[in-house]
Amino acid sequence: IRNHHQSTIVDMFIKRKWILGILGFLLAFNLVFPLFLHHFLEESSSNTALWNGYHHSRGKLASTSNKSNNNHVHIVFSTDCSGYQHWQSIALWYSAQSVGHQGNVTRIASGCSQEERKRIEDEWKKISPDQFRVHFTPSFSYKSQSSSSQKTNYKYSNKPGGLLHFLQHNNDILHSDDVLCLLDPDMLLLKPITSTIIKKSWTKHTVGKKKNQAEYRDENGTPQALRVEWLEKHQRTPPDIVTHGHPAGQHFGVGGAWARAMTKKDGAWQNFSASKVCGSPSSPCTKTLFDDADSHYAVGPVYLATVRDWHRIAKTWWDFFPRVYEQYPHLLAEMYAFCMAIANLQLPFTVLSNYMISSPTTQSPTEGWTWVLEQQNQQQDYICGRNEFSSKQPIYTPTVLHYCQNYNFANDRFAKRKISHTFFQCSNPTPLPLNRSKILHSLREEGGDVNQKTAFALCHSILMLNEAQRKYRKDVC
Repeated sequence: IRNHHQSTIVDMFIKRKWILGILGFLLAFNLVFPLFLHHFLEESSSNTALWNGYHHSRGKLASTSNKSNNNHVHIVFSTDCSGYQHWQSIALWYSAQSVGHQGNVTRIASGCSQEERKRIEDEWKKISPDQFRVHFTPSFSYKSQSSSSQKTNYKYSNKPGGLLHFLQHNNDILHSDDVLCLLDPDMLLLKPITSTIIKKSWTKHTVGKKKNQAEYRDENGTPQALRVEWLEKHQRTPPDIVTHGHPAGQHFGVGGAWARAMTKKDGAWQNFSASKVCGSPSSPCTKTLFDDADSHYAVGPVYLATVRDWHRIAKTWWDFFPRVYEQYPHLLAEMYAFCMAIANLQLPFTVLSNYMISSPTTQSPTEGWTWVLEQQNQQQDYICGRNEFSSKQPIYTPTVLHYCQNYNFANDRFAKRKISHTFFQCSNPTPLPLNRSKILHSLREEGGDVNQKTAFALCHSILMLNEAQRKYRKDVC
């Protein structure tokens, strides 16, 4: 009996040890496993789950919602897969980073091979694994079907085609009220892009040498918006920010050309038919008044609209482009197609002059050079007085520099087609030369608005690219 009793006690003790062991294991598991899981998810998220905006397992953009925050505008721009537009993409990103742009920046790259995709993904991951993104699409380069049109591929049709692809493949991520800004790749940000248009609290002042621009100043007297004076008579009062049905963009002089083409029978617009583009003689775009085409629909990059509006615009834009190009097989065909698309949608843009500067020789008030000249009068080092580009730009600097021109002054030159496609590399980087002292001396000797504007574009293009090169080497090499 004693032996049996001892055996029972031993069995109970063993069972109790097993129970206590199991309980101890469960307790330790509950304490340790959440820490392990948290660490694993963090590592997974940073190293494999997101590759420059792509979800590694699904190929989708990570959520970019910016609801109720007009500072978090998502910038997108379209490129092919050439080295020429590759270096421009990197330069655009670093300009956005330098000025403190808060939203995401997505390159829409069309027609890349698998090897090119892998190389860009790896490079983008090193540059910025979270905010700088890439979305790949097939090539949408257009080749005319008409015997009378040019037989070369028109690569700028990647803009409407690539944008539509981007929107259609990220419906579950992009929210309808997010604001997207479409730029060209050869643009550099001089300050962050926001969705603010013209606040009702701002006061209007007439400026410009010819008094042909309206400037809107905030409560502190600081200029915040600039546009052509006569637009006041033609455009409705815009909301404070970009919202559904109220897009905004840079004022371009392309708006009225397609509308007037119906009255012209010579030159590039000979026999151009708007009804062939828009669907029928009764389509809204065929009834667009010249003044409306010049004011409501004369827009180019910078384009700002909500995702909901972009879906409508991109689909119509892509539908209209080949119909425009078959009749007008020339540069800017995609821009005219955009203007006709929004006219047919009856979706007028608020067009401003302060979003962009480009050509130093232009006398048009549609560009924001007024602010550059004003700043130079107030700060003598504004044009080219810095050793390197500074993110501490004056508040009312134009938003972007579109370096689509050649800038030559004081024996210094900047031309985008002369920039090496390997400008951003790890071995033997070569900064662009710039003789600031000679430029400043020449400005004192020669002066003049055109020289000042040329020097500004020349210096800022070179300073910002050299700064981007330094940051690229730090991030990637």
